[in-house]
Amino acid sequence: MIFGLGGGLALACTVPVFRYALDHWPPDAYRLEAPAGWLKSNAGERFQKLIEESGAQVEMHPLEQEGVPSRLLMPENGGEVWSGELDE
Repeated sequence: MIFGLGGGLALACTVPVFRYALDHWPPDAYRLEAPAGWLKSNAGERFQKLIEESGAQVEMHPLEQEGVPSRLLMPENGGEVWSGELDE
């Protein structure tokens, strides 16, 4: 009898869990590994400026070797999303 009367008094949170997470936790950044020479070039500097202005979560990691393919890696597990040559 008591349980039946109190059942209608249960209240739920009005903010969904995913919304709370989006508002309170920063996203993990992707990792872009690119040759240091390219990152210092005009195209590389324009690309970095575009990433910063867009708010995309990408960390730049210069590679000392030239001529190696650039790679975009997933935030947490480091799985490769893309690999190739960066150009204009």
